[in-house]
Amino acid sequence: MPKISTTEQYTNMYVERQINEIDKWLGSVYGTTWKELSSKINKFANEFDKKDSEKRKLVESGKITKKEYQQWRFTQLSNNKKWAKMRDEIAKKITQTNKIAKQYINGETPKVFEECVNYSLYNYEKKTGISFGIVNDDAIKNLAIGKNASEFKVSDKMGGYTFKRLSFDESRDYKWNKSEIQGILASGIVQGKPIQDIAKDFKRYTGSSKAAALRNARTAMTSAQNCGYMSSMQKLIDAQIPFHKQWNSAHDDRTRESHAMLDGVKVEPNETFPNGLRYPADPSGAPAEVYNCRCRMTASIDSFSKPTKEVREYYYDANGKRKSHIVTIRSDVNTKETYKQWLERKKKEELRYKLNNQLFARKPTDYQEIWISDKKEYANVMSEVRTNATKKELDKGMFSKTIGDYIYQFVYIKETADFRIVRKRKVFNIHE
Repeated sequence: MPKISTTEQYTNMYVERQINEIDKWLGSVYGTTWKELSSKINKFANEFDKKDSEKRKLVESGKITKKEYQQWRFTQLSNNKKWAKMRDEIAKKITQTNKIAKQYINGETPKVFEECVNYSLYNYEKKTGISFGIVNDDAIKNLAIGKNASEFKVSDKMGGYTFKRLSFDESRDYKWNKSEIQGILASGIVQGKPIQDIAKDFKRYTGSSKAAALRNARTAMTSAQNCGYMSSMQKLIDAQIPFHKQWNSAHDDRTRESHAMLDGVKVEPNETFPNGLRYPADPSGAPAEVYNCRCRMTASIDSFSKPTKEVREYYYDANGKRKSHIVTIRSDVNTKETYKQWLERKKKEELRYKLNNQLFARKPTDYQEIWISDKKEYANVMSEVRTNATKKELDKGMFSKTIGDYIYQFVYIKETADFRIVRKRKVFNIHE
C-alpha cells in the first residue's frame, strides 16, 4: 500500500466534508418531500381502509372469494381517479426533488475542483520552489463549455479532459417515477398488503431516490477532485517538472477488485491507466469503472533540484563607484506558510494584478519590442509564434511561450496582425 500524500489526505477530508454536508441537505429535502406526500397518502389510505375492511369481512364470512376480493382491490386502486391523481403528484414531487438535488450538487462540484487544484499547487510550490498561480471563480467560469455550461474543459495538453455537471432529463425522470410507484402499488395488491404498508413502500422509494442522489454526488465530487489533480499536474508540465500519475485506491472492502489492483500504479502524464481511465471517475470511461468510484490520483514527482535564478546585485567599490554583478540564488518561495496563509497571499496578488490591469491598462501598441541581436534566433521565434499561436492567445493579445531554453512574452496587434517580443527570460534548470 503506497503512502498517502499530504495533498490526498487534505483533499479527501475536504471532499468527505462536502459529501457529508450534501448528505445532510439531501436528508432534509427528501424528508420534507415525504412529509408533504405522506399527509395526502394517509388521507387516501384512511378512506380506502374503511371500504377494504368491509370487503375483508365479506371474505371471512364466505360471502365473496379471496380472488374476488383481490380483483376488487386491484380495480379500486388501479382504476381509481383519486389514486391516479395522487400517483402523478407523488411522481411529480419526487422528480422536482431530484432536480433540486442535482442543481445543488452541480453548484458544489466546481468548489471541489478549485480546492483540489489550489491545495495541490500549494504542495508543488513547497516541493519544487517554483511559484504557481491559483485557480479562482473567474478561471472556472472560463472553463465552462457545452449547452448550459454543462461541462468544464480543463486542458488539451494531457489528452483533453473535462468534469461534467450532472445531467437531468425531467420528462424521463417523471415517467420512471410514475412507473415505479405504479409497480409498488401493483406488487402490494398482489401480496395483499394493507394500504398503510404500501405507503411505507412509497417512503422507502423516496429514500432510495435520496440514496441515488448521494451516489451521484460522490461520483461527481470524485471526478471533480481528480480533474483538479489533472489541472494542477498541467502546471507541472508547463514548468517542465518530471512526474508520473499515481492511482490510489480506497483502502476498504467496498473497493472494486479492478481498482484495488491499481493501487500505487504509476503512468506517464498523458497515458491512461490499465483500466482505460485517465483518472478515477473519468466520465469518458466505462460506467462499471466510473460509477460510485472513491479512488484518488496524485502526482508522483520525480527527482529534481530546486531551481535557481540569476539576479543583478549592486554594490559600491573602494572608490565609492556603483557597480553590479550577476549572482545565482535559490528560489525564494516561502515554504513555511500554511495553506490558508498561502491562499490569502495568492488571492491578494491576483486582486492587485487585476486592479493594476484595470487602472494602468496598456494597448498592445504601447509595448516596445526588445532587441534580439541573434537574427537566426529572432527568425526562429517569430516563425514558431506565427505557426502555433492559438486563437485564444490572439484574442487575449498578450501571452507567453516556451521556445527552446527561453520563455518569450509576446503582444499581438490585431490591426496589423503583427507580433512583438516584449520580454525574454531563461527557463529554470530543474533537472539534476
